[in-house]
Amino acid sequence: MVEERLPVPTSTIVRPALVEDREVREFPDLASALAAIVPPGTRLLGIGELHARTDRPTVISALARFTNEALPALAPRLSHLVLETWTVDQRCGEVATRATETIQRQVRRPASTQSELGLLVERSRDHGVKVHAMQVGCDDYRAIAKGDDDAIAAMLDLTTAELGRLGAALPAQTSRERPLVVVYGGAMHNDRSPTPGLEPWSYAAAVEAASDHTFVEVDLIVPELGLADPATASQPWARLLRGNQRVVTVRRAERSYVVLLPESGTKASAGHGKGPRAGVGAAAAPSEPPEPPAPSAPPRR
Repeated sequence: MVEERLPVPTSTIVRPALVEDREVREFPDLASALAAIVPPGTRLLGIGELHARTDRPTVISALARFTNEALPALAPRLSHLVLETWTVDQRCGEVATRATETIQRQVRRPASTQSELGLLVERSRDHGVKVHAMQVGCDDYRAIAKGDDDAIAAMLDLTTAELGRLGAALPAQTSRERPLVVVYGGAMHNDRSPTPGLEPWSYAAAVEAASDHTFVEVDLIVPELGLADPATASQPWARLLRGNQRVVTVRRAERSYVVLLPESGTKASAGHGKGPRAGVGAAAAPSEPPEPPAPSAPPRR
């Protein structure tokens, strides 16, 4: 049986001289861009974002755009969604709450991220997708609650390990009809070719075999956030962010893409849904906990 891609509107090669030898294409929306760059046989899709922050422009976030534009298109073949977040484990006592508050303060996460994440969980379940959060043990909370440089490193280590663990375990738990797993988190953790020195904080190598060597890395870049981030603004394709009104894909390497989203134009809404506090990255826990993390390692304590 020959698999067919979703219909994709005609795209246009745009301004190749600005991005050296990288292939650049335009699309009218995020769904059609993903249909073009994610092959139908993909088992694992790693979505990365530049996290929204209170010290950066107020925009329509990548998380909200993924929920509203990408999820409906991916849902027919999506079994599992892994999120870079946790629900506070009350069994660990006050240290769990303190660690969560420490991370939220240090990463400067907007309050709106909590409701946006809750909405993504709700919409995913409506589509029959199982949602998974990171598993955080009491020892992890104690390390994070210190709030120092070691705590940041501990948080990055934990995030990479948990996204990698879930990303490696879940492809074996999909159905033939819905063979796809999506891991949604920070743009550093899904790198197939990490920046030198940041290799320990990418889960890509850990999930490659489990994905049958089909893992695809896609970073979603909101222009206003990309231009405010020095590392992103220094990329050869960053000039395409200014005034961008369409969805632009940049092929960095095999199975590695940047998707430049349109400028917001309007401030992000406050979002929908509420839930208890959660940690890190894409950041807030839904009102009901996601599915228990897939087995493959003993509980982290």
